Amino acid sequence: MRTLIRLHQLLLVLAILSGCYAPQVRDCTVTCSGAKDCAGGQVCGTDGFCAAAGVAGTCGPGGVDAGVDAEPRVVLHVQVENEGRVDVDGASSCGGSGPADCMISVPRGPVVIRAVTLDNPFDRWTTPNCAGQTTTCRFTASTSTTVGAKFK
Repeated sequence: MRTLIRLHQLLLVLAILSGCYAPQVRDCTVTCSGAKDCAGGQVCGTDGFCAAAGVAGTCGPGGVDAGVDAEPRVVLHVQVENEGRVDVDGASSCGGSGPADCMISVPRGPVVIRAVTLDNPFDRWTTPNCAGQTTTCRFTASTSTTVGAKFK
């Protein structure tokens, strides 16, 4: 009987302590189909991931559970003039059969993007971070930034 009482006391203590645990849910780590699936202060983005309102929709396609030690991410704003595509290594693509304007989440640090010709040949990069580079552009993204590509 004494063992049973101690077991109940232990279970009561565990129940009380577990009610005090409130983990922080990191942006872009939980998939969602609506706002009710997300933690407080987060919304369900168009990409299907919970994130703060300013980040929602930029977690990237097929996202990965970022985990506790995830690398910091920034938003890459990709603008494509005319018909062509910009591929962002390890992330996503932007463009196709006409002008495009996309937001893509990338890890902070070195970024490699490629202009892919569809029907129109690649003309040039239209932003300073890629100016003068060939169809492959390399730069370091330390904050959210914009890149632009123009096709003829």
